[in-house]
Amino acid sequence: MDTTCIDLLLRFVLRQLGSSLGGFPEEISSALVEDRKFARYPDTKTLIEYLHSILSVLELQKDVFIVLDGLDEVPKESQDRERHKLLELIKRLAQSGLSNLHILLVSKNEEDIRDCLRGHLKDILVETDVAEGLEIDIRNYIDTTMQHGDGISDLPVSLKSRIRTRLTEGAKKYSHTSPPQ
Repeated sequence: MDTTCIDLLLRFVLRQLGSSLGGFPEEISSALVEDRKFARYPDTKTLIEYLHSILSVLELQKDVFIVLDGLDEVPKESQDRERHKLLELIKRLAQSGLSNLHILLVSKNEEDIRDCLRGHLKDILVETDVAEGLEIDIRNYIDTTMQHGDGISDLPVSLKSRIRTRLTEGAKKYSHTSPPQ
């Protein structure tokens, strides 16, 4: 059995949607029972068709939110081109026209992801750089910990200042991503 990460992702989403429906529509349910009988797994194309069917059934009933975090962590260069396949799946879903489907992608600003999504989804794509907000949150956390933290609030002001500087510099180093090209 050759199971790709796309198939695993699709199965996970289908299970979640099936659970919220209280089961699958009859045509999908009977196909899954038949596959199980013969120890088969539906291929990617079939799983995508199932997903579209379920999303269509849900369109007038409830909103569906799909959150994919770490898109940049899917290997860019792999033998089976998983990242490319995932980006294609996201494009298909976003272009499906289903009014109840909302997709949130979280990723580092990488060229292939940016190009793929901008090229086809520029009218609905919203880019947000979270680095500035993250820096503010980190500074606030450090300040609160320095004022009220056990064993830290009693330290000399000069030492707390050095600690604060070191922590904020370290946070900046890890929170910055490459700017758009």
